[in-house]
Amino acid sequence: LAAALLQQGDTRATATLLETALARFPRSAALLARRGDLLAAQRDPGARAAYGQALALDPRSPEAVIGLASFDLAAGRTAAARQLLEQALARDPARVDLLLELGTTLQAAGDSAAAERIYRRVLELVPGDVVAPVELSGILRRTGREAD
Repeated sequence: LAAALLQQGDTRATATLLETALARFPRSAALLARRGDLLAAQRDPGARAAYGQALALDPRSPEAVIGLASFDLAAGRTAAARQLLEQALARDPARVDLLLELGTTLQAAGDSAAAERIYRRVLELVPGDVVAPVELSGILRRTGREAD
């Protein structure tokens, strides 16, 4: 519900919901990751700490990993985002959400060849994925390989 409210832009309702839920479940990695999403949407630097708390509670939390990587990427820390995502993928190499975030990070870092490999891997895992082909076609266009 918090994610849906935030996606609709209702930060006030999201904050109220998260406050109530975290008062009851203060050690929930999922709720802390959502708090990070809320703070990031509000451009609050406390988002990084919220994602970090979520990761400390659950190092396998994809929401926390993606949130922290997105925050680092937005702050221009592409190397930190890449390292975090690669570490998470070493533990769980078939996580499509982590792979897609890594593809975005690699593109931001200017590593189109590695991003291309990631998007092709996503298509191997989930042939019907809708994000990977769009991103892959963009890379192919930008590298002059329209025929591919």
